[in-house]
Amino acid sequence: MSRLYKLPVILATTLLFILVALIGRTGLFLSAATEERFLAHAIHRWSQTMAMFLGLQVIHDFNPKDFRKSHCLIVSNHQGYLDAVVIGSIFPTLFVAKSDVKKWPILGWFVTLGGTWFIDRNAFRGIIDVVKKIEKILSRGTCVQIFPEGTSTNGDHVLPFRPSLFSAAVSSQSQILPLTIRFLAVNGVPFGSRTRDYVCWYGDMNFIGHFWKMLGQKSIVVSVKVHPIIPPDHYPELEEIAELAHYYVSKNC
Repeated sequence: MSRLYKLPVILATTLLFILVALIGRTGLFLSAATEERFLAHAIHRWSQTMAMFLGLQVIHDFNPKDFRKSHCLIVSNHQGYLDAVVIGSIFPTLFVAKSDVKKWPILGWFVTLGGTWFIDRNAFRGIIDVVKKIEKILSRGTCVQIFPEGTSTNGDHVLPFRPSLFSAAVSSQSQILPLTIRFLAVNGVPFGSRTRDYVCWYGDMNFIGHFWKMLGQKSIVVSVKVHPIIPPDHYPELEEIAELAHYYVSKNC
């Protein structure tokens, strides 16, 4: 499927999602919990559609339905914007993103409508506010996905996990579900130095240029491995939880 075909289909599907999200934002629902679940399932369907049109084959050895009744804080490594599509295609979940994303043309509006919360990691007050929002969402029964590295990498390594957002799981007594995302192949070529920049978006890469290049790939194979759930009440310090989650995620990269 060529880029010139993929792009209008993706834009049309995204516009449809925006209309659906606007319905969810009109106050039509009787409770915040219902609205959050609606948006999480809308993101899930949009991500599944995007994965199909992008040629994204997501491989996993677990049944996602086993986790959907739990209001988990999902944590994973981060290699770029495709991570959200990968995770969203498996789990109905809301996301937390860097505050910079909110300023992006069109995409920032799109993810805001989809229930994404934004964090300015350089502002202490901003972190506290986001933690409280995540805590409320988890307490009302919807999963939230965070990328605790705080930025994306080229897939060679996993940066240390920042512990601050894990406090939302502790406060809401929500389980923490660590995942490892591994790109395996691009157009049949194993993931490595020749192919990583087609799928990983990191450093000072231009988003538009990278997205256009990524659209040109016919097939992208990625695996998602689930690790043992971390019960937050078993660990007295946030740093311990962050380090354990990092251990699970990084040992499989």
